[in-house]
Amino acid sequence: MVVISRENGGPGMVVGTVVQRAHYFAVSKTVDSFTDPKGFKGKRIATSPEPNTNFSVTKRLIESNGMKLGVDATIVPVSPGTEIAAMLAGVADIAVAYQPGVAQAVAQGAKIVFDFSNYVGPFCNTGIMVLPGTIQKDSSTVQALVTAFEEAGRRTYSDPDYAKKVARLEFPDLPGDVVDAAIDAELKYKIPASSVVTEKDAWESLMGMQKYLGNIKGTLTFDQVADNTFADKAAKRAG
Repeated sequence: MVVISRENGGPGMVVGTVVQRAHYFAVSKTVDSFTDPKGFKGKRIATSPEPNTNFSVTKRLIESNGMKLGVDATIVPVSPGTEIAAMLAGVADIAVAYQPGVAQAVAQGAKIVFDFSNYVGPFCNTGIMVLPGTIQKDSSTVQALVTAFEEAGRRTYSDPDYAKKVARLEFPDLPGDVVDAAIDAELKYKIPASSVVTEKDAWESLMGMQKYLGNIKGTLTFDQVADNTFADKAAKRAG
């Protein structure tokens, strides 16, 4: 999640996007797949506690589709990272979780019943934020960081086998086929940013959710918060 930070009264700047979709999946062993959010009706849904993003997107999805939270559907808050375990233990009917936990659940007989990425669409789920002072004092480091993310995103999509190799090193305790399945799902649903450039519609989608939840007043415009100068250079360099 992108968080607005401040230095001497000025906002931190978003200089790039890392995750371009809501990277959450509703997973279950007992519920059939659905595309209409009203499929959550009558269900107990395990998420991390508020204000974690999987709680936020689930809450908005329920309420914006005419359902009342706690009446038509119930969110069961659990410790971050234990959503799947709660579902497998029967504490909830559905878990809203992310990879590679989702791939682990599928390997244990669960399935993805709803994906937030396609329903929500472009969404600046995770971004790179830098304080204005850092941009002024060390722009070369900021540029190097943003360029590295641009190159990494492009290689992830162009060379999935390499992405899987890196992921297996990152998660050595997981079976290799589970890690591979997680990467395949991330790419299928276009979760990693294909370019680090922050798109206005993706940012406004994030801000719309935050305003809906009352987390922000939304007084800063896209141009006041996002600085694509570094990202544009990185994208041009990458071709």
